[in-house]
Amino acid sequence: MGYALTEEQVNALYVSSQQPGTGNEDLLSYWDFNENQGFAVIDKIGTNNGTLTDATWATGISGSCLNFNGTTALVTVPSSPSLNITETLTIMAWVKTIVARIKHWGSHKSINN
Repeated sequence: MGYALTEEQVNALYVSSQQPGTGNEDLLSYWDFNENQGFAVIDKIGTNNGTLTDATWATGISGSCLNFNGTTALVTVPSSPSLNITETLTIMAWVKTIVARIKHWGSHKSINN
């Protein structure tokens, strides 16, 4: 379209769609990090539970969150057929940094044959 839509235009598009969904229909996994203890991160809609390494629990905006040290902290999720993505993928995260500028943002996927 080449321009920003008004609120009315967004609402008109939303109600004109045949069956607007919640967005959850195609979710593969959902981790909210509200465990607030231990080393397990539970997948709330699937079975792709993760394990913490060097991350610590902290108070988040809504419940708990994880504090990553920027070097060795991570969440490991084992390989699973449900995570063998062959189409477009969207990843969403709420991130608060301690420093004002992020030098690197990336992801890592290990494939073991």
